[in-house]
Amino acid sequence: MATDLVPLPPADPDPAPRPDRRLTLERRERTPLPRLPVAPLPGARPATPPPEAARPEPPLPEPEAGPPVSLADLLPEIPVAAAGAAPEPVPAIVWPSAGGPPQPQVGPRRDPVEPPLLDADAPASWVLAVRLNGQEVSQGSVFLELPREGRLFGNVAQLRLWRVILDESRIFSFEGEGYYPLDAIPGAQWAVDRAQLAMTLEIPAEQFLPFRMGAEDEDRPEAEVGNGAFLDYELQWTAGSGIDNRLDTLVGVGTFTGLGVLASTLQGTDLARSPSVTRLDTTFTRDLPEKRASLRLGDSLTAGGAFARPLRFGGVQWATNFATDPSFVTFPMPAIGGLADQQSVVEVFIDNLRQAAGEVPAGPFQVDNIPAVTGAGEVQLVVRDLLGRERIVTQPYYVSARLLREGLHDFSYEAGAQRRNYGSRSFDYGDVLGSATHRYGLSDTLTVEGHADAAKEAQSVAGGGSLRVGNLGVLSGGLGASLSEDGPGAMGSLAWEYQSRRFNAGLRGRYATSDFGQAGNAPVREQGTAQLNVGYDFGTFGRVGVLALAQDRRGDGDVQSLAGTYGLALGPGTLLVRAAQIWGDGDDFVVAATYTLPLGETRSSSVSVERNGAGNAARAQFRQGRGASDLGLDYRIGVGAGEDAQVVDGQLSYQTSKGTAELDLERFEGDNNMRASLSGSMGLVDGAFGLSRRLGRAFGMVAAPGFPNVRVYVDNREAGRTDKAGYLLLPDLRPYQRNRVRLEVEDLPLDAQIGDAETDAVPFATSGLTVDFDLRRVRRATARLVDGEGGPLPPGLQLTGTDDASAWVARDGFTQVLGAAGPVEVSGEAGGRQWTCPLPAVPDTDLLPDLGTIACR
Repeated sequence: MATDLVPLPPADPDPAPRPDRRLTLERRERTPLPRLPVAPLPGARPATPPPEAARPEPPLPEPEAGPPVSLADLLPEIPVAAAGAAPEPVPAIVWPSAGGPPQPQVGPRRDPVEPPLLDADAPASWVLAVRLNGQEVSQGSVFLELPREGRLFGNVAQLRLWRVILDESRIFSFEGEGYYPLDAIPGAQWAVDRAQLAMTLEIPAEQFLPFRMGAEDEDRPEAEVGNGAFLDYELQWTAGSGIDNRLDTLVGVGTFTGLGVLASTLQGTDLARSPSVTRLDTTFTRDLPEKRASLRLGDSLTAGGAFARPLRFGGVQWATNFATDPSFVTFPMPAIGGLADQQSVVEVFIDNLRQAAGEVPAGPFQVDNIPAVTGAGEVQLVVRDLLGRERIVTQPYYVSARLLREGLHDFSYEAGAQRRNYGSRSFDYGDVLGSATHRYGLSDTLTVEGHADAAKEAQSVAGGGSLRVGNLGVLSGGLGASLSEDGPGAMGSLAWEYQSRRFNAGLRGRYATSDFGQAGNAPVREQGTAQLNVGYDFGTFGRVGVLALAQDRRGDGDVQSLAGTYGLALGPGTLLVRAAQIWGDGDDFVVAATYTLPLGETRSSSVSVERNGAGNAARAQFRQGRGASDLGLDYRIGVGAGEDAQVVDGQLSYQTSKGTAELDLERFEGDNNMRASLSGSMGLVDGAFGLSRRLGRAFGMVAAPGFPNVRVYVDNREAGRTDKAGYLLLPDLRPYQRNRVRLEVEDLPLDAQIGDAETDAVPFATSGLTVDFDLRRVRRATARLVDGEGGPLPPGLQLTGTDDASAWVARDGFTQVLGAAGPVEVSGEAGGRQWTCPLPAVPDTDLLPDLGTIACR
């Protein structure tokens, strides 16, 4: 750095000696310390003389001329100091004692060979380039120096930016800024090169605050929504000798704007003979992605949680909706950290698979939000510094989706009336009810939950939670009480689960008294339930699972069951064996084995045998899928034989961009049955109308007006072709996520100009948006542009005009003309001369017409 900085002049004008002249905690009020400007050249004088009352005594006589003395000669290098050690004093530069210390002024007088002289106890201000632990961290940071003591003080804001741990009691204020003594940092060492105005600073790694490195770096996409409406339909016709012939339908209609979605579903039965229509649900939904919540008005389901069953009702619901942010992980993820002596590269491995990597500065660090799957596992941290030295840290973890992150809320509050006879009556609502369910992550290991509901016939309350027991699994439980028409009741539940890559186990128990009831007057069928499940993966020897269940049913008797499965990769296929035994209401035993063999990317076959109480049975099946495309044919053929019955069945499905047709055929015990269905959707998005197969969770309208029959891909799967007007309705997009939509460039004409053939579509749930491309048709032609004397215009000349018309001149006046749909003038400048050329309309009959020779002025 070329600028020389000089120490500050003394602040105390009092010439009397004082026993202690150390820095005070507050700015001196009598005579504030001014910041001096850059040191003037030798022999310079202040531009404005100080007032008469404030002028110092006449300066000392000018010394004789001699060799020049630099600032570095007068201020020797500060030796390396260690915290706690008494540093050697640094030679001080003093002001002349005659006449007392100088008064503050614009700039002190400086003689031709020496810098200004300062009080020995006055602090000196330096701006130094800093190299911290081998890394350049600043090209100019402010430091204070006490020349007599040789102590250095760093700016507090800068030290905190470097994450240095500071003792708040050692911070003092000077000139309105906070400073901290470097020798108060344990183990710190430094050296200052005064000639280069540079500092080398070494601080132990443990004296830094932890650096947090998150694995979630992807920005959250912003969802968009258009204005429009949609209609989903499904027609189903069943016929056969063993069933009734009838035509049924299911219809969903809705409209959407930026305010939300209003949707309703209708069910029509036996439309051919005795038609009837039943309304199922009508709901207005407003999603709030910024709050990860949703407001619903109309028909919905209560949340219930771990202590109650969901209940259909009509009313209002305010609840969290984490689906509005699919990248957000609600449960605690494992974190691992370490200590880096200097800047290092960190790699994170989960079960020997690399999941994250990044750079960390010197000091302690922690890696948060590691993308780990649920269950038990092992995370490994590899720290590699700039010299190639490696350190490995290994740590086990346990992740469960039953837990919430510390401080995270998950709630659902409902109020309305219970829905009765759903599916058979359109408007049958019962008494008013209220329900509330709330979960809260008290810590990363403990999540608490509460539920309460109230109706005319019953009121209940329950509370409990889930606790992670180290790496041994999660323990859950709760207690509840109710007051119903049958009297007071109580319930309790307790569960434990453990899951790892090879072993999983679970134990669950629940008991409710006979008088326990909840809102909705739905009696609890099982008075007591106990369940045990165990699974183990033997690797190449297969995987086994066992489930034992015992239920105490009210009035129906006890039921116990034991089931087991065994799966094994056998040759090119997979073998699955299942067995189950049921005791209680109708004893039964069944054992079955299925072998599935893939026959390529789109074909597979399977063979299964079974033995049960009715006898022996066998079945063979072949399936053909659609492969990488959403369009085309999909079919299945199956043959089965048993003790008393033989069955032949098949399914045929054909899907296009406009709809889906399915046909199911079956011959069973001499009866021939058939089911045929036709489904699809209609959508209107921002004024554009289209037909599609079922729209699904969200949809979009590809807008390429004027470009028909262009293939469109969604996440590299062919979704269809644009219609005659250049539009295509895209179904089944993922809401609140990036859906990569791409046009097939080879299908575009040569006169098409496109900015980007790919774009991201991020729709709201149950809504549509316009997927627009910067696509337009550009007319192209050739011409020869000449001046008034017939000579060619200069090469390289660019001419532009209205309607995006342009022309680019090459050699001998040959020019390519773009975008001139009608007569237009284009102009440009070259060699200090302005040219204007009248272009005729470019005909669209030829691919690249020639406009001939055009004279320009």
